[in-house]
Amino acid sequence: RLLGHLLCNNLQINSKYNAAIISINKQEMNIFDVQNGDTEGIVNYPLSIGNVQFSTFITEKGADDIRMSFRSKGNLDVNEFARKYFNGGGHCNAAGGKGLVTLEATIAKFNEALIEHFKIQEN
Repeated sequence: RLLGHLLCNNLQINSKYNAAIISINKQEMNIFDVQNGDTEGIVNYPLSIGNVQFSTFITEKGADDIRMSFRSKGNLDVNEFARKYFNGGGHCNAAGGKGLVTLEATIAKFNEALIEHFKIQEN
């Protein structure tokens, strides 16, 4: 039920940048009684959609405790993205990061970072 809810209601696709984002807030985590490990692998689902090459899963653990998982296909380096914008890191196709503001502000920052990052990549 959790996966169905997230894919149906919380998945956003940015086709211009071949990116997808799924988020879950604290209230949804309580409603679905999410336990450690229940969200493992959700970040990978959008990578099976059409042209999506960059997937992000954002989890609200607390008011200003936001966890982020990044996955990519091909040569798209999510490690660089995580380090530059979200105090994170990992490797080329899998990385993690943190948002130190609200879930909504983190999503907004992600969308801004996506635009900035890909504009830099184009040049």
